[in-house]
Amino acid sequence: MRFTRPILLLSTLAVAIGGCSDAPTASRATPAAPAHSLSPPCTGQISSVVLVGPSSIDERASQYQTIYMAEVEDPEHCGVDLSTHTVTWTSSNPFVGTIVSTQPGGYSIHVAWYSAGTTVLTLKVDQYVRQMTVTVRTPPTLSQLVVTPATATVAAGGSVTFTARGVDQYGNDYPLSMLGWGTSNSSIATISSSGVATAANARGTVTVDAYSGILVAHATLNVVPGITLSAPQYVYEGPYTVSAGVQPGGTYYYVWSESVCSTVDPCTDYEVVAQGTNLTSVERSMSRYDNYRAIKLEIRDSATGPALNSVTTLVGGPGEQESGGNSCFPQLVCS
Repeated sequence: MRFTRPILLLSTLAVAIGGCSDAPTASRATPAAPAHSLSPPCTGQISSVVLVGPSSIDERASQYQTIYMAEVEDPEHCGVDLSTHTVTWTSSNPFVGTIVSTQPGGYSIHVAWYSAGTTVLTLKVDQYVRQMTVTVRTPPTLSQLVVTPATATVAAGGSVTFTARGVDQYGNDYPLSMLGWGTSNSSIATISSSGVATAANARGTVTVDAYSGILVAHATLNVVPGITLSAPQYVYEGPYTVSAGVQPGGTYYYVWSESVCSTVDPCTDYEVVAQGTNLTSVERSMSRYDNYRAIKLEIRDSATGPALNSVTTLVGGPGEQESGGNSCFPQLVCS
């Protein structure tokens, strides 16, 4: 009996120690959960609304319908489901344009056009309001002809080309399906179907007419006397003669001028060397040191009248003596 109590005490101590080994201690910590980066949630909020479609419609569009769309953006770029928003479309003038259908969610509409005029399309998405004024125009039609040039001058026997273009009621070019030409006096000038006017051997002024359907446009063509000059191409030294022919014939006042030139172009500083009624020729003289001379003839109805026409011809000269040969008129071959 003496040894019973110590044995029980040791057993109790062992149990106490074993129980302590299973108890949690303050030095142990539970591991933290790993951190994850999350995208911002899609809120469905709207940041911008744009109404997209044409603002000008041809009335011929009544044969079909036009689509207008709502372009909507959200700050998260997730895409917006308009079915979760309040969307309305209206037309201020249904007699011009009527909304005939709206796509599910209100993303787009179809508009039918009935007459020329204006209407305001209004798109409302929540608090956003967007409007577009649409103009329906009548179809373009030919309303005017324009002839170019409006005024032209041509020598007798010469020709000049006229062109015509169509213009619609909006000021834009309009294609011409047919175009005709004529002149007011065919004894002075005629004109071809392609617009080439040819002056007869006569003087005077005619009206050039272009017509397409019921429209007519006019231009003015002045026919002046034609002048031809006859002169030698090259003179080494001494006198030479320049003569003129004028058509149609008649009494004219001739003014002859001359310029001594050292360069081909330009030839300036003309001086009158002879003038008189029906003075059809003039005699001049070339110096061996001249490069070339320009002879100009101007004809008038009288000494004080305005110039009717003028022409110029060049006569080459020998030029100054240089080492290695003569400096001749550049457009000639000198021997």
